[in-house]
Amino acid sequence: MKTRNITPPAFDCGFGLCPSIHETDRDTYLIVGKPIPQSDSHIDHSNDEVVVEVPRVLLDSWRCSAPSQNLYP
Repeated sequence: MKTRNITPPAFDCGFGLCPSIHETDRDTYLIVGKPIPQSDSHIDHSNDEVVVEVPRVLLDSWRCSAPSQNLYP
């Protein structure tokens, strides 16, 4: 899988340990954040999935600056 970091520049902490958004060549996104236990999130999911938490402003900023085309034709 090929990925491209599309995190807004304001959230780039420079050492890779920050919440981030990545686009894949499989027409999906990867979100990096802190894992939240199912008991805390109250969101049903299977054992092979994980709920992550990222700052709301990260996604709000990304949504406003997201490219409108897929870079992996």
